[in-house]
Amino acid sequence: MGLAALLCAGCGKSETSPESTAGGEDAMVVEEVSIQETVTETADAAKQAVTDAAAQAQELLSKAQKLVAEKKYEEAGPLLQQLANFKLTPEQQKTFDSLKATLQKAMETQAVKEGTKAVGNLLGGEK
Repeated sequence: MGLAALLCAGCGKSETSPESTAGGEDAMVVEEVSIQETVTETADAAKQAVTDAAAQAQELLSKAQKLVAEKKYEEAGPLLQQLANFKLTPEQQKTFDSLKATLQKAMETQAVKEGTKAVGNLLGGEK
């Protein structure tokens, strides 16, 4: 029975000194702070990326508006194609949709004029 008592005594939890427990807790606190800093930095970087993308989209929208106002439709088209790749704010999306509709209508009107002119030339109208 003495042998069984010795074996069971070895099976229990080993006690750790207060110094080793405190050191482990300090390491965990440092690790938690490091993780929180990393999360904060990542969140800040994501916010900055969203802000930068919104500013870039607004710049493209402004350029496209100016070109459409100047009736430079062929130059405005590629800008609108670039904007299709952006996540736009509701206000930007409204402006984009308006510009797109204006551009499509203008291009259709221009195509009709060119078609009419070509038919007129075939019939001997303009020389």
